[in-house]
Amino acid sequence: PSTIRGYESMKNAIVTNYPDFCKMTTDSLTQSKFQTFINQLILDGRSTKTVYNYHGFMSASFKFAGEPLPHVSLPQKEKPDLQIPEVRTVKEILKKAKGTRLEIPLELAIMGLRRSEICGLTMDDLDGDVLHIHKAAVYNADGDLITKTTKTYSSDRYIRIPAVLADRIRELGSICTYTPATLSTTFFKFIRKHGFPEIRLHDLRHFFVSYCHNILHLSDAQIQAITGHKTSAVMRSNYLHPMDVQKSNKLVSKKIGDLI
Repeated sequence: PSTIRGYESMKNAIVTNYPDFCKMTTDSLTQSKFQTFINQLILDGRSTKTVYNYHGFMSASFKFAGEPLPHVSLPQKEKPDLQIPEVRTVKEILKKAKGTRLEIPLELAIMGLRRSEICGLTMDDLDGDVLHIHKAAVYNADGDLITKTTKTYSSDRYIRIPAVLADRIRELGSICTYTPATLSTTFFKFIRKHGFPEIRLHDLRHFFVSYCHNILHLSDAQIQAITGHKTSAVMRSNYLHPMDVQKSNKLVSKKIGDLI
């Protein structure tokens, strides 16, 4: 549903902003004309990610119609400017969230759950200290909030959570009372209120993957079993980040100094 909603948005934007492009027939869309369209997206200030999304939308549409899509050159992918919080920052965030409506959602977020998965959980999904992640709360093309299956087959999973967290959930009688949109908005206001570095809720999922790899030294397969990533390639390329870089640099400098 969320993908369709995104495609509808892109379709409307293309129809509104590039009417001449839309007037072309598929057999008249040459490589040169399609490249001109891609270049115009860039000139109009569309981000690299947005250009790739538009191209993905076009590819899906042409494939569905059984038409060949001309090959074009896309802009070089940019490294996302992510602010992955350090361990001490995450500890402070959780400390400040204690006793608030954000407490449970944030503790689940640092265990690698997606926002949609957190909002889709119900008490029936908790058995002892094991959570069954198999639903996601998302917005459809009409903007209505619906519950669907998880993002991929591998996202349907069982994860063990700390006993203290499981007990707290049972004590409260609920897991998350936010919609996906209000959860993100509330978290953003919470971060600003307490003077934390401005991070997104989804950055806590990035933190979890990096923490498991760099600090706990878990294997890719072990991390994937918890996060529900479809492939280790996606997880590594998008979610794996160095942690405590300054500390690591100091350690390397000292060790190399010893060698010298």
